[in-house]
Amino acid sequence: MKRYLYFFIFILMIIAVLELLQLSKITYYFPSTDLSSHIANIYFINNYGFHKIIPNWYNGYISFLVYPPGLFFLSIPFYKIINNPQIVLYVLLLLNLLIGFAGVYFLGKILKLNFIHKLFLFLSFYFNPVSITLFYIIGRLPEMLGWSFSFFYIYLIYKYKNKYLDKKFFAIIPVMAIIILTHPSIFILSSLFLLGLFLIKSNKERTFIIICLLISLLLTSFWLVPAFDEKTTYEIYKPFLNINLLTERILSFLTTIILAGLIFYNLRKNKKEILFYSPIILMSFLYVTKLAGYLPVLINMHPRSIALLLILTSLIIFLTSNYKNKFVRRSLIIILQVIPIIFLIIFFYKNVDDYPLYNNSHQEAISLLEDVEDKFIITGKSNVDIRTKDTYSYAAVKYNLSTPFGWDLIEGSYRDYKKNLTEAFNNEDCNRINRIINEIGGKEIISGYESCGILKECGFKEEKTTDNFCLYKK
Repeated sequence: MKRYLYFFIFILMIIAVLELLQLSKITYYFPSTDLSSHIANIYFINNYGFHKIIPNWYNGYISFLVYPPGLFFLSIPFYKIINNPQIVLYVLLLLNLLIGFAGVYFLGKILKLNFIHKLFLFLSFYFNPVSITLFYIIGRLPEMLGWSFSFFYIYLIYKYKNKYLDKKFFAIIPVMAIIILTHPSIFILSSLFLLGLFLIKSNKERTFIIICLLISLLLTSFWLVPAFDEKTTYEIYKPFLNINLLTERILSFLTTIILAGLIFYNLRKNKKEILFYSPIILMSFLYVTKLAGYLPVLINMHPRSIALLLILTSLIIFLTSNYKNKFVRRSLIIILQVIPIIFLIIFFYKNVDDYPLYNNSHQEAISLLEDVEDKFIITGKSNVDIRTKDTYSYAAVKYNLSTPFGWDLIEGSYRDYKKNLTEAFNNEDCNRINRIINEIGGKEIISGYESCGILKECGFKEEKTTDNFCLYKK
C-alpha cells in the first residue's frame, strides 16, 4: 500500500508549499481574520506582559484573562530577537509545523509506521481542506499549536495502551499542561484518547491517570482559575451552531462515515480496541446528530475541530491496519488517487481575500489613523465598509492607539454599546449617539461617508475627510 501514497504525498506537498508561500505575506501585509488578533496579542504580551492592563482596547483590559496564552508565551523569545509581531507570527506558524512533525514522528514510531506513512500522516492532517480553512484561512494558530502538542500527548497514550503504566508516564503531565494553556478545547478533544486508555486499564492505573490529570490542572491553575471566574462576563462564542450550514453537515457526515467504516472493517472483532475508541465513537455520534450543540462545553467548540479529531483517528486506524481483501484494497488504491485531486481542486477554488486592509477602500480608512490623537472608535450606520476588528489591531500595533472597543473577547456591556451605537446611527438619533460615546469614553470617530453628515449634525468637529470616510472629534 505504501507506493500508492506517493501521489497523495506529492499533491499535499504542493499544497503545503503554496499555502506557506501565500501566508508568508503576513510578514509585510497586515492580515485579516484571527491572524490580526494574534499579531496584536503578540504585541501586547511583549510590551505589557501576562495578566497586565492593556490600555489599547476596552479602556484598559487584563490580558489573557480568558483567552489561552500558550502561543503568545512562545512568542516572547522570538519577539526579543525580531521585534516585529508580524514576522514573529509567521515564525510561530513554521515552528508550529516543526513541533507537529516531531510529534507525528514519535507517534509514528510507537505505531511502527515507516517514514512514508509518517509523512502521509503529517501532510494529511495539516494540509487537508478542513485544516487549511481552520489554521491558515481563519487563522486559528493557537488551536493548531494545541494539535501539534497533542501528537506528543497521543504518542504517550499509545505507548502505554498495551503496557502497564509506570513512573515514566508522568511525562504526560507537562504535555497536558501545555495543551491546556494553548487551547483547552483541543485538550478536551485529544483527551478522548486518554479516556479510552482509562477505560481499558485496571483501577490502580486509572488512579494514576487521574493523579496526572489533577497535577496538570494544578500546574495551569494560575490561568485556569481566573479564566473560569471571569468567563461569564465575556461573550462566549458558540460556533457549533454553524453545524446547520450545508458544508458543515456534509463534513460531519463524511468524517463520521469514514471513521465508522474503518472501525467496523478493522476493529469489529477486537473488544479492547472498540472500548479504547468508544469515547471518540460517541463524539462522532454527537457530532453527526448535532446533539453536541446542546451540551455544555461541546457547544463552544468549533465543529471543524471535532472533524479534525475524527480525521486524525481515521488516519491512525487506516495506517495501522492490513487490507488483505482484494476488493477493499483496490477500492482504497482508487480512493488514494482521487482524494488528492479533490483536495487540489478545493485549494485552488477557494477565493479568500486574505489582506482586505490593502484594498483602496480600507486604505482610505486606515490613512485617517495618522491623524488620530485620542481614544477612537469606528462606527456609523450598519453598512459602513470598514473591517473594524482588523483595523483596531492595526491601530494598536502600528500607532499604539487606544479604543473603547477592540478585537478580543468582548465584555457584555461593550457588546451592547456597539450594537446600540449602530442602531442610534441608523435612526440618526443624536442624543443617543452622544450619550453612548460619552459613556464609553470615545473622543474621535472614524465613519463611512453616509454617517459623516450625521456626526456633523450631532455636534462633532470635522478633522479630516477622504472620498469615502471621515474623522470627527468631540
